[in-house]
Amino acid sequence: MSALIALGSLTALSLRPIPLVERGVEQLFAPARLVAEVAAPIRWLSRDDAVEAAGTVERGRQEVVSEALELLEDERRSVRPPEHLIPAGLRMVHAEVVERVRGEEDSLVIRWAEGTQLEAGIPVVVGEHYVGRLSLVDPDEPGRGQVELVTGRDFRAGAQLYVPGSARGELIVGGLLRHRGDVDGGLFLAIHSPGAWKQREGMVRVFEWLGEGRAGAWADGFLLGELVSEIIEGGDELMRVRPLRDLASGLYRVVLLAPPEEGGVSEVDLDAPTYDPSCWLGASVLTRCTSARGRDGLRLALSSGVKVREGSAVAFGPHLLGRVETAGAVTARVRTLSDPGLVLPLLARVEGEEHPVAIGRVTTEGLGPGGALKVRWESMVGIGDGEGFAPARLFTGGGVLGVPRGLLVGDAILPRSVGVHEVLIQPGTDASNCQWADVWVGPGGGAGS
Repeated sequence: MSALIALGSLTALSLRPIPLVERGVEQLFAPARLVAEVAAPIRWLSRDDAVEAAGTVERGRQEVVSEALELLEDERRSVRPPEHLIPAGLRMVHAEVVERVRGEEDSLVIRWAEGTQLEAGIPVVVGEHYVGRLSLVDPDEPGRGQVELVTGRDFRAGAQLYVPGSARGELIVGGLLRHRGDVDGGLFLAIHSPGAWKQREGMVRVFEWLGEGRAGAWADGFLLGELVSEIIEGGDELMRVRPLRDLASGLYRVVLLAPPEEGGVSEVDLDAPTYDPSCWLGASVLTRCTSARGRDGLRLALSSGVKVREGSAVAFGPHLLGRVETAGAVTARVRTLSDPGLVLPLLARVEGEEHPVAIGRVTTEGLGPGGALKVRWESMVGIGDGEGFAPARLFTGGGVLGVPRGLLVGDAILPRSVGVHEVLIQPGTDASNCQWADVWVGPGGGAGS
């Protein structure tokens, strides 16, 4: 009876965390052996369903993992810049976005191969798109640094408007420019001191005529976006640049253009450790907790002394279940994908598109019809031609600390147009019958990166 009472307490706490009581629960159920004993009634009651769920996941695991790894490899190829834009002799250094710090929306925290030496000031690109500069190399963590995006308030880049068959116009681009009449979503870069040219449409590319020096000129020719010109109220003309990449939340992997090293390679790659077993910590599921307000969560028993970081991904095989909300020494509370307000960046394999599409962040809104996940998605740049809908398979993207890229979320029909959309995702697995899960601890078993 005492075990059932304890389980009831855990269920309530999974939905309404109270710090003082949380600490009491940690003391009550330490060591972890007692937590496993408390969880036993749930295992007895749902063993058949749990065995069936685990078997289903295991049978499809290799197929999903292969699909995810192929997607990430395709993503790597798609972010590699075209050869004709890379100045002779430069190295291409691949990096992944591991975090976007709250309050610093115009910067990225990135990770590259630890043995690669880089210096601040070098260009950062995604395919043919210019996104910013390496602004900081972390002196304490090898292979870590920070990128200043072209959206930054004080960022300035020399540029040219190029229209085939016409003269080029010089301008300065940097920072965001929004107009109160904007209704189609999207993101626009500001134009500063445009030259005396008459073109009102065309592509804007980097051309460092400002005297930025050697590293700045390495980005010459890379695309900033397309020129948008419109007449606003009062008859004034508003000109700005629309990036063709989602700079707000759709950057997951980037390439840095670095000077050559004697005897070094011309391209430095970076592996995704998503499916490395050493990056995961096994855990037992104590309870599944729901409420009348739509909250949904899990309580996990941690059987190891490894510290779990809040925000870390929780998976069932290759499927994302949710993220750790709070973690103690022996238990952790998890927000599942059906818990409203959970924010995730997603990478999509979209039918009809050659390469993976970084669709940016979605925000969960609870369960929809037939167990589907309801999410809110603000599409910043659209997909393909921007018309109609397309089937897509969704995986975790990048830019959220503790959530590795390439975990399966589910399938959806995505609108191609720019704007705010309500989307239903059919999840890859049902978390209700899980009796075990894995928690991301990252390379080194505790970094959580």
